[in-house]
Amino acid sequence: MPTLSLPFIFLRNPFHSLFGSKAPEPRPAPESRSAQRHRREFIDEMLTRSPDSFSSAYDIEAAMLLCPDRF
Repeated sequence: MPTLSLPFIFLRNPFHSLFGSKAPEPRPAPESRSAQRHRREFIDEMLTRSPDSFSSAYDIEAAMLLCPDRF
């Protein structure tokens, strides 16, 4: 019977590999108050100039989340 026990060492729980817990996603560090204020000032300045001056879609999305009253 020792030959039958060898495969079960590797297949202890076949569902664990399929439904096992995943590693938690890294969360960004919370921003300080001054960093938030500088970011809001930057977005306010960018919105005052022109929405076309944003560098990426992420910047536009961040602006929409921070300043929903402008959109």
